[in-house]
Amino acid sequence: MEGSQISNRQLMILITLITVSSPIFFLPAEVTKGAGRDGWYMVIFSGLIGMFIVMIFVSLVRIFPKKSLVQINQEVFGRFLGGIINVVMLFYFVDLGSWVLREFVEFLLANIEPSTPLFVYLIIGMVMSAYTIFCGLGTFVRVSEVIFPVELLTYISIALLTLNLVHFEYLLPVLENGLIKPLIHSVPTITFFGDIVCISMLINYVKTTKRTSLFAIAGMGVTVFLFLLTVLSSILVMGAEATSKETYPIFSLISNISIGGVIDRFDVIVVSFWMIGLYVKITSYLWASTEAACQIFSIRDRRYIIFPIVLVYIVSARYKVDGYTDLTTFYSEHGMYFLTFQALVPLLILLFALIKQKWKRNKVVTS
Repeated sequence: MEGSQISNRQLMILITLITVSSPIFFLPAEVTKGAGRDGWYMVIFSGLIGMFIVMIFVSLVRIFPKKSLVQINQEVFGRFLGGIINVVMLFYFVDLGSWVLREFVEFLLANIEPSTPLFVYLIIGMVMSAYTIFCGLGTFVRVSEVIFPVELLTYISIALLTLNLVHFEYLLPVLENGLIKPLIHSVPTITFFGDIVCISMLINYVKTTKRTSLFAIAGMGVTVFLFLLTVLSSILVMGAEATSKETYPIFSLISNISIGGVIDRFDVIVVSFWMIGLYVKITSYLWASTEAACQIFSIRDRRYIIFPIVLVYIVSARYKVDGYTDLTTFYSEHGMYFLTFQALVPLLILLFALIKQKWKRNKVVTS
């Protein structure tokens, strides 16, 4: 679907869905472990870093219109060095995508049907995403447009339906440990926003305008808003200490919601939409992986590469960790691994691109 284009509004939707979809169920536990009742402050700080990260990719596509991160690397660093960087980035896309897939499976095993073999969930998750990629970018973007308002309404509804359960004293005293201490353990939270790195293989399809940057920031802004709602709702209803001990705080939060005594299984509705959101995120990383592989190895038809990459995703996700505890431990202890590819490498690419651009201009002037 090389002829497909993504509008600014669709870019905003993709940014929100990619960043929100997997972390929102366990984010409250992560931030309250590191910052206690001031977890909301960590979310705001991490969100600002997330906005900076997404602007790196917007800046790159302005310098190199209609080019993906892989194509930009080849132009900035040459075929050899750029090729090495691209292979490493391809590895990261596959690696992070398989981590998200394992998150999806671990939740199903813990809360839906534990007796189902792990491989069954892995295959189901990847078949849906692979079929979407096979249909093309246009189909994927249109599906995301349908999902977005429902997801937005769902998480706002959670906050509204728990208002009668809140205890505002659970937030007091505010920032009692100062402005710096709550941010010491913020790296894992920043990486949740950094998951947007896969947009670097989609942003070349965006029909860029003067407002593209605003829409990109807005997408990350919606993510910050939804994360804040979830974290604040969890702390205000359950307290910071109880939230930090929950595996999926939002799941515990919504299990107490009852609408007029008629709808008392609101958790089923929320989980269903959360799983659909995860499908968008997994599909985004599968797209980034197949697109990168096609451009690196000069494969014209991505349909030839989808099946091998899907197999790698499934095998990698299966043998990454033994369970959810190992998964969250890895996220907490190896946040810099993720952040390196999400922010540091793209920032270096942008800096080298700017230097090369300035050097070319000076060369033209002197000649």
